[in-house]
Amino acid sequence: MRHFFHIAFVLPFTILAGDLGDHFFQQKNYYAAITEYKRTLFLDSSQDSSVIIYKMAETYYTWGKLEESGNILTTILDDSTNENLTVRPLALLASIYWDNYDYDALLILLDKLNSVLDEPARSEIEYVRGWTYIYQTDWAEGIRVFESLNESALIPLINDLDKIYELPQKSVFMATVLSKVIPGAGQLYAGNYENFIYAALFIGSIGSSMLWDMYQKAYFTAAVKYLFLFRRYSKGSIYRMQQKIDQQNLAAMSHFLKDVSDRYPKPLDILLKIASSDNISGRIGTQDPRLQYQKTFKIEIGKVVEKDDSLQQHHLLSLPELPCLYCVQVETS
Repeated sequence: MRHFFHIAFVLPFTILAGDLGDHFFQQKNYYAAITEYKRTLFLDSSQDSSVIIYKMAETYYTWGKLEESGNILTTILDDSTNENLTVRPLALLASIYWDNYDYDALLILLDKLNSVLDEPARSEIEYVRGWTYIYQTDWAEGIRVFESLNESALIPLINDLDKIYELPQKSVFMATVLSKVIPGAGQLYAGNYENFIYAALFIGSIGSSMLWDMYQKAYFTAAVKYLFLFRRYSKGSIYRMQQKIDQQNLAAMSHFLKDVSDRYPKPLDILLKIASSDNISGRIGTQDPRLQYQKTFKIEIGKVVEKDDSLQQHHLLSLPELPCLYCVQVETS
């Protein structure tokens, strides 16, 4: 008679899962890495949950999923006090804000980073703050921050940024006045040539027709043309002209800032360097973050197991299977 039984080996699976998460991260298999980090967080209370959660946020960021990474980091930091914040989550979240052009939120995080950093990292954060003001078009404040650092290496940068006041910029006000006085003149000044032809020929002809009606004392007809034709089309043409000028001015500033910034350290590189530093001070929060994520991860594990994906099925087993992950089938007679 044939009998089958399973011998279960008791292994430190959750520690292995954490190691697997790091392995999958190095292999750029980010989905698998997230899966193993979640499993470790849910099953092993001996692990430092704050480190595991940070690794998840870092994996999402590297994966390009900035929203997911930001949500995890924001939850961590919302449950922390200033004296308990760690450098790496703050720096990584600051990197996300920089990527998303959320400079107002970034400035708040830079203040928090300054509260937990020492020199020379604090000067690097001030350098990032200066660039943040520059990209907010607050040139004076940005240059003031760079000057306050009193570093000779920043003198060329300050001199370069001072040249932004010499950057040719077209005036929206002047173009609007010109266009209202002579249809097409403002568009020509703005370099909006297609709009110039439209304004000069179409709107100009309506204006000429209105003047002829007024000369013929057909004031009512002239008023109707002004209210329903000239004002409507002239307003639309002027609006497109103003947009064109704003785009040109912004493009000129962006080109200028890119040329300048390419010659100096990148703020994002500085933030990511701090985020990857091993110099972690303090702790994350006054409560165990694992408790905040436990229910969510349990639900997500259940959902993932049901997916028809061989890779996911391979390294994500259902919860009842976890106590007997490694089994040997022995045949006896």
